[in-house]
Amino acid sequence: MKLNERICFFLLTFLSFFVRRLTPRDRTIWAQRIGGFIFHYISLRKLVALQNIDRAFPNKSIDFKLQTLKRSYSFFMEQFLFFLGFPESYQQIKMEIKNKDILDEAIGKRKGVLFITGHFGFWEGIIAWFGKNNYPLTGIAQRQKNEGAHHFFIKKREWSGIKHVFRKDQVNSFNKVLEKGGILGLVSDQDARHKGVFVKFFGIPSSTPKGAALFYHHKGSIPVFAVCSKKGHNQFLIKFRRIPKELISDTFTFTQAYTQMLENEIRQHPDQYFWWHNRWKTPPPQ
Repeated sequence: MKLNERICFFLLTFLSFFVRRLTPRDRTIWAQRIGGFIFHYISLRKLVALQNIDRAFPNKSIDFKLQTLKRSYSFFMEQFLFFLGFPESYQQIKMEIKNKDILDEAIGKRKGVLFITGHFGFWEGIIAWFGKNNYPLTGIAQRQKNEGAHHFFIKKREWSGIKHVFRKDQVNSFNKVLEKGGILGLVSDQDARHKGVFVKFFGIPSSTPKGAALFYHHKGSIPVFAVCSKKGHNQFLIKFRRIPKELISDTFTFTQAYTQMLENEIRQHPDQYFWWHNRWKTPPPQ
């Protein structure tokens, strides 16, 4: 690693050392303070986030949109501190699991499982839950440009026992996970440019990754949608859902089905969605 990358790794490791010693209450207080400061004084991608909220909830008041954004800053700062605090912070939280039988049934078919989710709620928490409960999850991740940051985040995620492959890896590395009956994790809600399929997200045609549909049609693996939302202080809920078989017959209906599931979750907890992505960057074809 280069010197600046080593420094980055050292600083993240030092920060993690500090956060791991905080109580859940202290993490929440720090998250609210830091999130509030960023909301008021740091404008990076703030306008993008506010525009996204406005497009998703056009009939809501400006106060609703601003408060949603402000709470989102605090929420994701809290989740980031939880992540930095692994493994101690994970051992402190209360996790409720709903419809776990859907996951177990999919695993039992030995065809591989496509775990589909989005940038909603405590996604690092659900990843850790898979590992701590001995589910063979391999997540598809994006390599960080900074090697120090990349090494830190991968090491921090894999403490629970999960593994990673990377977006630019050979397709065979993804297929092997499914062929062995494992779980391939896909976070499938970012703008996919012109390589994506355009489905409705909050009523807006949105370029969406079609990898989950392609893996299903090529490998016959079982798709399962899941999210981890915050219920209360230090309390989280993981919900698994089947994607109805009649809705996965083609790439469009498959992608629309899980996109709608994600939208339904966001409408219940709009402050738990990562609005800073340029979600509607790619216009649909004429």
